[in-house]
Amino acid sequence: MARLERRTELKDGSRSGEIEKLSEEVAKLNRTALTVSSRSEEIAKLSGEIARLKETAGYFALKGTCYKIFKIPKTFSKATRICGQDGGTLAMPRDAETNDLLLNSHQTRSIKWIGLHDQREEGEFEWVDGSALG
Repeated sequence: MARLERRTELKDGSRSGEIEKLSEEVAKLNRTALTVSSRSEEIAKLSGEIARLKETAGYFALKGTCYKIFKIPKTFSKATRICGQDGGTLAMPRDAETNDLLLNSHQTRSIKWIGLHDQREEGEFEWVDGSALG
């Protein structure tokens, strides 16, 4: 009977070691989750602040993206360069709703460039980020 009791003690001892390791791992994961949650909140706040700053610089937000319509006409190349200097690209409306909203925004009849071009090969359109149309 002494042997059986000893084996049970060994099993229980190794289980408590496993439980301790798992508890430490759970605590570590909980700390990581809190950090991620905190960082997500910080990112959301900063994103909101960036959107507000851009709006004050002539940008407007539409479906989570900031856009700016310039009042002075520009060539495609110049418009592309100016957007790049601001840290962006020409608009890439990928759905009809966004396209319509951009066309009708700011009640201007001026030419509006979007980031769709066929400069590499005539008739083969692509977005300024290199992705294919469609």
